[in-house]
Amino acid sequence: MADKETNSHLLPVFSIILPELRNKQIPFWVFGGIAISGIKGEFLRRNEDVDIFVLETDYHGAKDVLGRTCSNFSEFNERETLCGKRPKFEILTGKDEIFSMVPVYKGENEVEFVFPNGGTTLLSLDVLTPVERKLSGFVFNTPGNSYLIKLFENHLQRENVKDNPRLMEKYEIDRKFLDSLNMAYP
Repeated sequence: MADKETNSHLLPVFSIILPELRNKQIPFWVFGGIAISGIKGEFLRRNEDVDIFVLETDYHGAKDVLGRTCSNFSEFNERETLCGKRPKFEILTGKDEIFSMVPVYKGENEVEFVFPNGGTTLLSLDVLTPVERKLSGFVFNTPGNSYLIKLFENHLQRENVKDNPRLMEKYEIDRKFLDSLNMAYP
């Protein structure tokens, strides 16, 4: 089990970056390893970064807000890359990514997630129902448990983790915890 110190490099995300989005009233949802840890309320492992998604209609505004925030802190660098068909905004300290933001596309009855390989997943609008999580004294919103599991499963299917022992180790920790919830995978 990882502790707060193991993830101390993420402190600027929780104390500066996410509060800035909240202050500007830009809705966001944390997903990935941090969100899975948020289910338990404690870190499960070392996390490289904090991943969030925002609605596509808020993406450019959020990027502008975060760009201005980065310019106020010399240790932050920003970059935007194209991952398949969708953009990804990242904040780095030195060479290390500590934060990433991707847009999701809200339709009339569903939300489309686009993955770097070009694949997509459609989820019900309920994925946008925020669930408050607490982790090491920080509060953030995620989708509900079943959606976090679905996104985790999609990520595993789309990223070639079996060929990367470091990724496999991280995902096995997440999988073990998710299995302990005794929830059926969607």
